[in-house]
Amino acid sequence: MGEELMRKVWSICADRYGAALPDVIFNRLQQELQNITVNGFSEDYLSTSGICLELQHRNALQICLGTVGNSFVAYLLGITEINPLPPHYRCPHCKRVIFVSDVLDGFDLPPQDCPLCRTPMEGDGHHLHVAWFTGWDGTCPPAFGEFRMTPKGIQITEQALKKHSPLTPLAFSDGRFAGWYLCNSETLSHAEWMQLTYPGHPNHIVPGVKYDCDLPAPRILVHDSVFLRKLEWLSDVTGVELSSIPMNNPAIYNAFCRAIEYDTADAGNLLCTTGLCASEELLSDRFTFWRRASKSGLSFSRLVSLYGVMHMSVRHSSALDLSTALTFSDRDSVMEYLIRQGLPPKDAFQTADNMRYGRFAHMPADAYPVFIQGINDDGFFFHAAQNTEYLFPRAHNSAVVMNAVRLAWFSIYEPSAFREVQDIAHTP
Repeated sequence: MGEELMRKVWSICADRYGAALPDVIFNRLQQELQNITVNGFSEDYLSTSGICLELQHRNALQICLGTVGNSFVAYLLGITEINPLPPHYRCPHCKRVIFVSDVLDGFDLPPQDCPLCRTPMEGDGHHLHVAWFTGWDGTCPPAFGEFRMTPKGIQITEQALKKHSPLTPLAFSDGRFAGWYLCNSETLSHAEWMQLTYPGHPNHIVPGVKYDCDLPAPRILVHDSVFLRKLEWLSDVTGVELSSIPMNNPAIYNAFCRAIEYDTADAGNLLCTTGLCASEELLSDRFTFWRRASKSGLSFSRLVSLYGVMHMSVRHSSALDLSTALTFSDRDSVMEYLIRQGLPPKDAFQTADNMRYGRFAHMPADAYPVFIQGINDDGFFFHAAQNTEYLFPRAHNSAVVMNAVRLAWFSIYEPSAFREVQDIAHTP
């Protein structure tokens, strides 16, 4: 399995970035593949890739949420659309790559022609550290975890699991999520099998509940997404390939700016219809951050930060100001800030992970690890850490915003179809 994975991934990477890979790409891919193969995770990547590629082949949309977007291998295998490399231009014709250090996200890069062959280049790269997916030492099993899908995608996934996974898929539903356990049916005891497969059985397992016997955790969680249903319908009706929609179109971000400024209490507001905010969030105190931040214009990276700000948990609504919230809008931003403050990367990683889960929120500053107490920023980080209870990962936020941008594109360039899909979405 390890050799098969390496052959496949190196081939895909060469097709995309050329045979002579830049050091940044070569080193990243070599390190990821080494951790995957040494720790015996190759089969997980290959089987999940087979499912995702089958979904793509049959035109069923899915988003793999969480931190899977931090893995370059997962990106090359088609498991996620989020490219974790640093921001860069890529020429689709001659494969030339130009890394750019003065932007936060590759989707913010302006149009540019290839200096060699004059082909329009593509901007990509969200600058995500792989450790958020694999653990610092690369030994964490891959948690491909949560998917958003359409009903069509859920049906195809169940079929694809039987085809691509060597394990037995056992379905469950807990009212909020559906999903599958992937089990070795030959090693399960009768009691375990009954718990997993028969919802009416008194010993049926409930996801999230601790049981005495060692049952596997759900490997795939899915829930139906109205926003993906909209995109699937719009793509089918208009013939527009979703991958062809540019992420750096200024008209899209201008439309979001207008939506923030006007009619913010309207559930039909563009922010709601594209999935960036719920209607009740438009009336929250935190939405004032969106208004203030949009005054200087929006971009993909700014929308990702604002989405993180809207969905972070804090001890009380006025705990953080706009500057603090944007600086620490996701756990990747926390890690980057701490590295700029001089913390070693591993310490910054562990600290950001603790802050993500709110472990500092109820801890006095003098109880923080010694290396954090040495941060000299006039209490800026301490104030944020003591008031933050949960942060989303940037890869998750980027995946959501990416599809929101696509929906906004249809609202501008295919308005009739967009209005029609709104009516369909609100029909019981």
